[in-house]
Amino acid sequence: MNASRRPVFWLGGLIGAAALVGGWYAVTRAGARDGGAGDPTAYAVASARRGEVAKAVLATGRLTPWETVEVSSQVSGLVTAVHADFNAVVRKGDVLAEIDPSTFRQRLRQAEADLSAAHANHQVALLDVARQKDLLQRGLVTPQQYDHLSAELQQLAAILLSREAAVENVRLDLQRCLIVSPADGVVLHKAIEAGRTIAASMVAPTLFVIAQDLRRMRIIAPLNEVDVWLVRPGQRVRFSIEALRGREFSGRVLQIRNPYLPAETKPASASTPASPVTFDCVIEVENDDLLLRPGVTAIVSITVASEPAVVHVPNGAMNPRAAALPPHGFGPLKPGEAVVYRVPSPAAIPVPLVVTTGISDGLRTVVRSGLEEGDVVVVGSR
Repeated sequence: MNASRRPVFWLGGLIGAAALVGGWYAVTRAGARDGGAGDPTAYAVASARRGEVAKAVLATGRLTPWETVEVSSQVSGLVTAVHADFNAVVRKGDVLAEIDPSTFRQRLRQAEADLSAAHANHQVALLDVARQKDLLQRGLVTPQQYDHLSAELQQLAAILLSREAAVENVRLDLQRCLIVSPADGVVLHKAIEAGRTIAASMVAPTLFVIAQDLRRMRIIAPLNEVDVWLVRPGQRVRFSIEALRGREFSGRVLQIRNPYLPAETKPASASTPASPVTFDCVIEVENDDLLLRPGVTAIVSITVASEPAVVHVPNGAMNPRAAALPPHGFGPLKPGEAVVYRVPSPAAIPVPLVVTTGISDGLRTVVRSGLEEGDVVVVGSR
């Protein structure tokens, strides 16, 4: 090689090496600014804390009175007066409405007249039988004649009982013209007005619905097939109402009702998707201040597991991929294990480690081993 060209060659080599080093440094700095795996400032962190973690099943239900009574009419007729309105407080025996009794009074008079005639016929038959018995003893009548009169007396006695029953039935119908409350409570619904004609010959119409005691209510909350296995009677329930924001109410699970599924007449085809099955969860609620109202929607949280004073971290710490962290390199994890990235110091690179987890409330997860209170872990990217 020509000696006059060697300086030019070395100079070109130095320039190329400097360009490579400069390019590597620029790429490295750009990667750090973009949140590279080696930059501890590229991640959002949180500290492990100690406190209560409660796992809950969420559902939506509707507040209903504990017991309701439907008041119907057993007689037909024209409604002449209504004495109770919506939200009226009623006592047992209070008259809620009246039906025109004119027809039933006429029937009662007719039934009483028939009863009087039956009494008279029965008395005449009694006297005839007494006379026939005396004549029979004297031998003036045959036994067949006496037996015939005795049979007629029994028939008249049966007719008398029938007439007495008819009078009692009409008197009952006359009493039923006054529709009374069967229990103490509050009128939730009224489906009757004065001037309306009630036809109760086939089906007794519902005229009033009375809630017996609004101080004790319940929530009927449907649960899906997955959550129903976690809920048991006696568990604590917290619920809120949209209209009463900032206030929390409490209750307890009383009953879980199995759904009624009538037998299908035709087997379902394989291509037909199965409809979801829900289980009604009955929640007992105290309403001493009468603040809660029937029909209001309640957002229910049923506590199915609770651990007080345990170390917990945000759920984001259990998902390293969401923070674009490098693979942890551990083998297959056992059930109840997870990988979190702990930050030993503010400027240190996150270090993966395996922890044993417990219950989760949807936002936080219990860490039974592997972390201490105050340890800093990665929960996401910035």
